[in-house]
Amino acid sequence: MNYEEGVEFQRQVDERLAAQTLRRRPVVEGDEPGKVRNARVRCTCGAEINYAEKICRSGHGQSWMQSVEGVGPDAPTETNENGASQSTAPYAFTSLDPHALFRVAQTAAAGDAKYGVDNWRGIPTIDHLNHALTHIYAHLADDISDDHLAHAACRMLMALAIQIQGGPRGK
Repeated sequence: MNYEEGVEFQRQVDERLAAQTLRRRPVVEGDEPGKVRNARVRCTCGAEINYAEKICRSGHGQSWMQSVEGVGPDAPTETNENGASQSTAPYAFTSLDPHALFRVAQTAAAGDAKYGVDNWRGIPTIDHLNHALTHIYAHLADDISDDHLAHAACRMLMALAIQIQGGPRGK
């Protein structure tokens, strides 16, 4: 791939990722920006969402807005040594290596370009785990034909996401 082809490939990936982000974001009408509680919210399918139940009238589940434990207006607070208060941070994102995450994200972008955005969501967990193990064993066998650890990490994250969202488990 030459430089121009690389730039075009990256532009296409960026467009797909932007479209994916826009497709998942609910449309908020009325109220102040950032305040959703009293606003009319529409699902990406266009149907109005019952905010209390986090479900749209078309029957979509909670995929448009998931609650993350320990994050939100009811999260506990802490006061630092300067006397400033903030929500506690129950997650250690700073412990995750950013270079490794960029490699996993690069692998995901290549998969989006090859198979389509979100194609992985239709694959059962067991298949993601099988592919992750295949990449792990290929790495252990000293195969250098692919970035096996990045592929294994990507497939493990996909399997975890499918499990969290209650997707197909497979046999």
